[in-house]
Amino acid sequence: MKPAVYFSGVIVAIVLALVVVILLFLRSGPTGSSHDPMPVVRYLNDPPLSHHGNRYTLEAVIHRQLDAQNDVGRLISVEVPQNDVRVPLLIPPSLDDSLYVGQRYIFEIHVQEDRLVVESMKRN
Repeated sequence: MKPAVYFSGVIVAIVLALVVVILLFLRSGPTGSSHDPMPVVRYLNDPPLSHHGNRYTLEAVIHRQLDAQNDVGRLISVEVPQNDVRVPLLIPPSLDDSLYVGQRYIFEIHVQEDRLVVESMKRN
């Protein structure tokens, strides 16, 4: 095989790999999440179990800690600036991170029965 042909094949493979990575990133959105944004107002107004099992992304600001139990986790209140509302989130003990009032986070949320359980969170 001629070196020029081999070299052009390597370039094509690299370009295709970059295209795949870019498409995967665009599919997952800017936060790296494939979850839909949480419809906060609809969640608050719908019957309690209508969102059970769903997973969402929520961008919010820490308002305050409401409660904490070692075996359950922390219950916090967050402000959702886009909707001017507050919602409670349960952060399990496995997500041991320091939280401060006023910090902005992107939360990956799982709706379990009548509560919003944080699966992951990233400071924004």
